[in-house]
Amino acid sequence: MEATDRASEIFQPQKAGEMIEQDKLKLLIYGKTGSGKTTACAKLPKPIILLTEINGLASIRRANPDADVMMIKSWTEFKYTLVALENQLAQGNCPYESIVLDSLTNLQEMIIEEVKVETGSDHLEYKGWGMAINRTVTAVKSVNILALHSAVICLADEYMDGDKRCIAPSVAGKKLPGQLGNYFSLVFYQYVRVKDEKSVFLVATSAPETHTTKGHPNLNQREFPDFHRLFQLTQRPVAPGAITGFNGTRYADEKLTQKEETADAKN
Repeated sequence: MEATDRASEIFQPQKAGEMIEQDKLKLLIYGKTGSGKTTACAKLPKPIILLTEINGLASIRRANPDADVMMIKSWTEFKYTLVALENQLAQGNCPYESIVLDSLTNLQEMIIEEVKVETGSDHLEYKGWGMAINRTVTAVKSVNILALHSAVICLADEYMDGDKRCIAPSVAGKKLPGQLGNYFSLVFYQYVRVKDEKSVFLVATSAPETHTTKGHPNLNQREFPDFHRLFQLTQRPVAPGAITGFNGTRYADEKLTQKEETADAKN
């Protein structure tokens, strides 16, 4: 009888139209070095930036000198930093509205090195890889579960799938690069396009199957990397007949010709 009562307490379905949607940005942004990922994420509202590589500091200073930065040198430091933020949020004295992990690629490298020490091996075997991948996923979940806007930055990896050049987030694990987007509401690929001898930073919010992306009907296929504005657009009602996709969509700066559109797909 106790189990039945407990089941009745737990089983409380709601009407979809009455449920509250996620009101925080949960973004995975990936791209090549120098594509502007750190600069864009530093402009999120009141950010705390968990920085794994000191070279990113210059970009943060230029974009937002008031941003708080926590240098992360190990998996252990990362875990304790998240605990401290959780405590601040629970006590209602957290001064931040956003958290940025820059980058998951480097954090996973730290995780792998610590797992090697724990297992006493210079090369990870099956069990060691399982530990490393599980901790990588735990890192993502720990950031996204916080009641803050969150952005996780990755480098980009290129690989060949037959005769197609594909681009995905740079994390180790046979399946993890393709599965990583499951933990985020938005996945963008950021890149640089040279136009009139000037560099223009752009994000692909939806793209061909050669790129890992997760967009939204309210977003153009290609947007400028103002992530807070893009998130606000996703919170508006979807226009009737709105679609996402590679072809037939609008762009942030101008309608591309077919030649330009194809070139963008290769970036």
